[in-house]
Amino acid sequence: MDNLSSLQLSGSLGSPDVILPNVIEDAMTLVGAIRERYLWVDSLCIVQDDAAQKHQSIMQMDLIYREAVLTIVAASGEDANSPLPGVRLHSRPPQVAAAVSGVTWVTTPPMLQDLLRRSHYESRGWTFQERLLSRRCLYFSSQWVYFECPSTIKAEAWLSDGFPVGRAYEFPEATSHNPLVHLLNEESSPASMRTFETYYSLVGMYQERSLSYATDILNAFSGVMTYFQELTGTTFACGLPESGFDRALLWVPTGVIQRRRGETSSPNSSGELCCPSWSWAGWIGKVQWLDVATEDQHFPVGNRPTLRSEVRYFYFGAHGKSRAVRRRDIISPPSENASSSSSTHTPNIDPKLYILRFIASTIRAKDFTAIAFIRSKPFVPKFGTSLIYDSNKRQCGIMYEKQPPHFEDNESSIYELVKLSTSPPRGLSDDHWGYITRVNPRLEEVFDSSYFRPDRGVVNAMLVKSTGEFSERVALCQMHSDVFTSATCTMKRISLI
Repeated sequence: MDNLSSLQLSGSLGSPDVILPNVIEDAMTLVGAIRERYLWVDSLCIVQDDAAQKHQSIMQMDLIYREAVLTIVAASGEDANSPLPGVRLHSRPPQVAAAVSGVTWVTTPPMLQDLLRRSHYESRGWTFQERLLSRRCLYFSSQWVYFECPSTIKAEAWLSDGFPVGRAYEFPEATSHNPLVHLLNEESSPASMRTFETYYSLVGMYQERSLSYATDILNAFSGVMTYFQELTGTTFACGLPESGFDRALLWVPTGVIQRRRGETSSPNSSGELCCPSWSWAGWIGKVQWLDVATEDQHFPVGNRPTLRSEVRYFYFGAHGKSRAVRRRDIISPPSENASSSSSTHTPNIDPKLYILRFIASTIRAKDFTAIAFIRSKPFVPKFGTSLIYDSNKRQCGIMYEKQPPHFEDNESSIYELVKLSTSPPRGLSDDHWGYITRVNPRLEEVFDSSYFRPDRGVVNAMLVKSTGEFSERVALCQMHSDVFTSATCTMKRISLI
């Protein structure tokens, strides 16, 4: 903040001591050319070395994008020193045009989506919300300028010297890339199916992008969550929508994932965990959600199975404070102190991590075995999976984890299966598998039909590794309901970090 006061003086950016990157200088020139007065630049408008002020600004980025007259996008730039092509004279190649037999032929711009798909801009995590939330965008590529608003996308055409200026080149693809449009065009309650389908789509698109700092995973998504809350009414807990929290917990990896950790200067240190294990944001890797719907959904269910929560209340907290998760069906849960006599103190762990607390039925995992399920092409499953067997070697469920852990307990930790919710016996739909009662083209059964009745439900259980008072998510499992009925279950207070 040493130079903050000097930069706030009128004309300070014109000082010879201040060297601005090319892209900022060109943006300032452009703003003046279109007769606007103000320009927002993150690196200049957000105090970078004041953590509190920086966080406050990041949490308001949805307003910056949504209220701006125009968002300037350097679609072809590799860094801040890359200019905006076309703003300066001779900063881009001229458009190729020729007249043949009285007919003018000109090169035309490619589709904006195709251009962005190959750009560095579209690969960055921080630009995801910029494009989704802006009212209008002006994209500068190496040869063309595109204008995008909710109703149209247009690009320059017929601009070469000696040829008449024609109409702008128009594309029919405006807003097709933006899942938030679906929420704008219809009424969406906090727990409607459209709400969650849009959420799943947004997270999937966001995970395709990269971040320079792994700890920015929620910061770069915060504007989208804020606007999502405004449209639907749902609040978020570490990236998960609270109105359908039971369903939001049912995410599964589509490949190998690893815990998300902060940066470290030591080669022998793995860095601190920056998000809890129960959130997709706590892991590096892509995830998807099981295709389920809550019992109170108001839509034609069809093949989509319903979900019944087996947890009465969820609480999460940090910095010594705790509050209830704002699920749609829980209007006024009691305080955590009232619901249990157990200690509610915050442990000596990273204060940035939310602790998810709840009481649930658990069984020890050491009585089960998980074996990786290998499927031959072309029937490749969407998720890496393992088959679960009980102590009598009966097939009793599946685990959404390609590399299943051994469930052996030791002196410092134990593995437990925690009952989160149940689904009816028709199972979970899947593009490749049909229902969960069948897992491969040979109709191999997930459940041993000689013992487990097919008319019973499915338990959605989280495999956790518990170390003392606290537990971490390991994987998501789906078990036959009789497994929990026949096993020795213990109601436990779970504290997930």
